[in-house]
Amino acid sequence: MKPIDQLTDDEWLALVQRTIALPDVPPHLLQRALALWERRLGAPAQGPAAEAPLPRRWLAVLSFDSWAAAPMTAGMRALPSEVRQLLFSAEGCDIDLRVAPQDTAEGSGAGFSVSGQLMGPFTHGRIEIARAGDRPAGPAAYAALVQPLGEFRVDGIAVGSYRITVCLGDTEIELPPLDVGPAARGAA
Repeated sequence: MKPIDQLTDDEWLALVQRTIALPDVPPHLLQRALALWERRLGAPAQGPAAEAPLPRRWLAVLSFDSWAAAPMTAGMRALPSEVRQLLFSAEGCDIDLRVAPQDTAEGSGAGFSVSGQLMGPFTHGRIEIARAGDRPAGPAAYAALVQPLGEFRVDGIAVGSYRITVCLGDTEIELPPLDVGPAARGAA
């Protein structure tokens, strides 16, 4: 093979043509790309690409937990509370969550209440609460609709660890696992 600077024009052209020659796109990939383009333009899609789009999933991050170590500014005046307040943040949405014990008229515990509010541009959706582990006691899942001001409430939740998912149209926000139960000794 000759060095590049010694090639004739015809040899140079042949080398360039061989270099830029690309194989044809496989037909199944071409059809899939065309189906995506048609769906974007509003035309009905056909074939396997016609399935409903997957929801966007976000993982929320814990910003505040009232049962974590109390800040120094609270000092001696801070008293432990049975109500746990948590604040989660995820892509354009903050979730204020409260976990409180429920009492019946007889004084026996009836589980816990999980309530809260979505703070962001969302006006409708639902909250799903499911057990994180395989525990047979109590219902396996709870759900509540988000009210017009972003509020929600689920009552009668048993002690345990739960996964909470906020479903907002094509967006799902998953909170880290949440332990529901009485405050541990020494928690403030």
